[in-house]
Amino acid sequence: MKRFFRNKNFAVGFFLSAVIVVLAGMSLVWTPYDGNRMNAVERLKGPSWAHPLGTDQYGRDTLSRVMTGSVNSIIVGLVTVAIGLTLGVGLGLAAAYFGRLA
Repeated sequence: MKRFFRNKNFAVGFFLSAVIVVLAGMSLVWTPYDGNRMNAVERLKGPSWAHPLGTDQYGRDTLSRVMTGSVNSIIVGLVTVAIGLTLGVGLGLAAAYFGRLA
């Protein structure tokens, strides 16, 4: 594992992936604000201590929306990998059993 972390691209990618997974896991229990609650007073605010990633045109907290959306992205990714793995293993087993098809 130490060999992989010597590569800067791997280290940065691993760190960013870990941050996304931690934020996604955290969003299951806690988000700073309700990601769908609109607040006209707070619309289009830049990054601040109250809203680390700012707010959108409807005043919704961007960090809360990213945290909630990352859960959906991880689920879609895992389901896609599971489907691909199932199809790949099935086709691989069929190709191995019926050798002349490969």
